[in-house]
Amino acid sequence: MYQKKTVVRKKESSSNSADNSNGEKYATVLPGQGVYRVATNAGISESELLRLNNLTSESQIHPGQKLRVR
Repeated sequence: MYQKKTVVRKKESSSNSADNSNGEKYATVLPGQGVYRVATNAGISESELLRLNNLTSESQIHPGQKLRVR
């Protein structure tokens, strides 16, 4: 008989979130992510992400970029 294997996949996150000594939290943008995905993964709104990073709705983000999320 064959045994059934269960595969558990990690949920995609906005990557390596890190806290600094001021309690601020940052997320690194992954390839294919936009403002909406980074904000959603961090549990904040798009407008809050833009505000925290002094960005506008016209701003572009790039893989590897660190964005403040708290």
